Amino acid sequence: MNSFITGLQVNPNPSNGVREAFDGIEFPPALPASAILSNGLNLRLALDIGLFWRNAGLSDEAINERAEKLGKALTNDGPEIQIRRVIYGITSLGSTMVYSLGDSRREIFRGMTMAAMLDHQNYYYRWFGWISGENYHRYLDSFFGRSLTFHFPF
Repeated sequence: MNSFITGLQVNPNPSNGVREAFDGIEFPPALPASAILSNGLNLRLALDIGLFWRNAGLSDEAINERAEKLGKALTNDGPEIQIRRVIYGITSLGSTMVYSLGDSRREIFRGMTMAAMLDHQNYYYRWFGWISGENYHRYLDSFFGRSLTFHFPF
């Protein structure tokens, strides 16, 4: 299912060929292919689809094959999608600056522009580098309990 969800993230505007591939697949009545292609999926909806397919008689292997096939159709849907995949790969290596190249209004992932992704990436680099101006107490509390009685040196 990861390939399916990721494909919908990197391809918010699938081609007619991809849409035709979805037309041949049965989805839950409350979640038609058109809605999936327009809105993408979260993990909860992906689970609902997997359960729907299982209840329709598909094995886990068949469900995974179907999801993988749909994901590949989405992620191999033309050069624009390949460019997005390369940009994402460069970012995964640690370079956020790639998002500052080109049109800042360009949608790089579903609902996220290049400028928004640059801000997102830089926020987390600062946060994980412990140089954010944010108060880390809430995060630390989730590991160590209430930090108000324990004074961290920052």
